[in-house]
Amino acid sequence: MRPVPVLISYTHEPDDHVELRGEVGLQDSSGGDGRRPPHVFISYAHESDHHSELVRRLWILLRQCGVDARLDRVPAQRRQDWALWMADQVRDADHVLVIASAAYRRRSQGQSGPDEGRGVQFEARLIRDAHYADPRALDRFVPVVLPGQSREGVPDFLAPATCTVYEMKELSTAGAEPLLRLLLNQPEETEPPMGTPPVFATRDHSRPPVPPQPAELIADKTEQFVGRDNVFQAIEDFIADHTNGYLTIKGDPGAGKTTLLAEYVRRTGAVAHFNIRGQSLNTSAHFLQSLGGQLASRHGITGVALGTDPERYGEVLSRLVAEARANLPQTEPLVLVVDALDEVNTATDPPGVNVLFLPQHLPDGVYFVLSSRRASVALRTDVTNEVFDLGDHHADTMADVREYLRQQAKAPRLVAWLADRRIAEATFVEVLAGKSAGNFMYLRHVLPDLVAGRYADLDILHLPQGLEQYYESHWHLMGTGPATRLKIWVIYLLCEFARPVSAEVLARVLREVEPGADAIAVVQVLDEWRQFLHRGAPPVKYSLYHASFQDFLHRKDVIASAGLVLREVNGAIADVLWNHEYGS
Repeated sequence: MRPVPVLISYTHEPDDHVELRGEVGLQDSSGGDGRRPPHVFISYAHESDHHSELVRRLWILLRQCGVDARLDRVPAQRRQDWALWMADQVRDADHVLVIASAAYRRRSQGQSGPDEGRGVQFEARLIRDAHYADPRALDRFVPVVLPGQSREGVPDFLAPATCTVYEMKELSTAGAEPLLRLLLNQPEETEPPMGTPPVFATRDHSRPPVPPQPAELIADKTEQFVGRDNVFQAIEDFIADHTNGYLTIKGDPGAGKTTLLAEYVRRTGAVAHFNIRGQSLNTSAHFLQSLGGQLASRHGITGVALGTDPERYGEVLSRLVAEARANLPQTEPLVLVVDALDEVNTATDPPGVNVLFLPQHLPDGVYFVLSSRRASVALRTDVTNEVFDLGDHHADTMADVREYLRQQAKAPRLVAWLADRRIAEATFVEVLAGKSAGNFMYLRHVLPDLVAGRYADLDILHLPQGLEQYYESHWHLMGTGPATRLKIWVIYLLCEFARPVSAEVLARVLREVEPGADAIAVVQVLDEWRQFLHRGAPPVKYSLYHASFQDFLHRKDVIASAGLVLREVNGAIADVLWNHEYGS
């Protein structure tokens, strides 16, 4: 590539104030590619031979680097009309380099006599005028500080305090790199390509808040949520690809179905109902009142009258859905979320109806997103009815489990626990991911147990394998003896009660079979089992946190090992409820 032409103009002021001006002949530096090299004019004051020599060396350096630099030393050897020459250079230059010095600042700002450096005074007047005409053209007028000088020599009209000044520590390619990049239009950084903006959830203040029970559950379940992007995408795709329908997310106990739907509701604000067997919030009546209340509040429709005949539940639900959909814009879907169909108590429902009286037909734009264990919950429908089985996406689930464990490993208590045992984070993540087999409920229990010291004598390789083995391990840790019998009675009573129950009521039942039992002893047991329990707001009542633990307690071998007969448990409950008229 041939050198790029740069004009250099300066005032050579020997002791007798004679000014020398010149021009280096312009050479073609396009290199044959047709691009015109930048035209640069350098304006400076000759205040010493040393300063003049630095300018000369800058001129040489610029030309060596392919810049078309022009300096007046050569044309000064011929007779010139310097006023016309200077005007041409300021007008035609792509860049004007103003070399900072005390003399240049003084002369350019009218602080010198009329005979001192008249060339610089005239040049500076031309530059000020051009700068005033286009004050935003900062790249045209470039202040440069050579070695040995300072930005104090930059004229005020170039705003050295607020605009860029090019300071050179040495006259070399490296020292001049920022200036050369500007002149040659070779920026070090360029704008990266624009991507697609992410879509974030928006808090809709026009939408009424989630009712307290779902809001509490959603906050609990989503506090440390990780991943599941593939499931959310599947829900979006289902809604986009179908005019209406049912999508059921299925998986094993503890696979995170409830947490997943809670996060979906948190993100989208969808109307939702969570069936909770342990709190007896799992009947068609509960569902209809919950769904009807939310739809009525949001869409201004008539809700569900108290005392509605169960025979009309299906009719009422269909009306609610149709009216809510009719009140939405045509392009906005109505998405209804219902969790844990497998936990629904259908004992009082007429035979042959869909679980929760879910409609056989749906209006266009209505979508139910459901969850259930793999055990079949049959739906009779004449619309699209698809299943998303988490078990078919085990690799995605394991990736989410590992990310969850990596985040948990950064919690202070786990950091200390791992450091004490000299366990690398990567080892911890892989071992716990394998032990969990992708079950988030397992991790919810085991991680607190680790930091609490419940497995102090175990290597992490010998932790329980999977949720079922975890329950068995915790069950055996209770030991044997009278104290253990009290613990077993408390947990089995919670299992058998059909609703949340207080410590006082539990103590009343226990005194039927364990005369020494009192509420204080019961509370101590409940505290020991707190990780498995849901503790309601005052007045405090307790229920089992997850249905999978209730199922474990009903296993025949577990019941036998506890030395209990469920008939005795249920008989004791019935006697207390009768005697104290509890639940009437």
